Amino acid sequence: MRLMFEDPADLIRAVTTERIRVILAARLKPGPVSDLALFLKRDLSAVKRDVKILTTMGLLTLHEEANPGHGRRKIVQPLAEKYELVATI
Repeated sequence: MRLMFEDPADLIRAVTTERIRVILAARLKPGPVSDLALFLKRDLSAVKRDVKILTTMGLLTLHEEANPGHGRRKIVQPLAEKYELVATI
């Protein structure tokens, strides 16, 4: 998957080190945001914010699955196996 940014500053603002870690964690072990936060040893609200931004950018996707005895839960996973991020100057 290829994402293009007209302004390199947008790329830098959008794809931080912590957001890259979220993508890599979701690739290794897709799961709920709470599991990703524990795995990454980060605050849940920060991971939620990053997942929302990455989902909006089209880098992550959320889908619902059954959570036995507890209803349903949203699973975070990458939209593609690899990403190419390009900024044009």
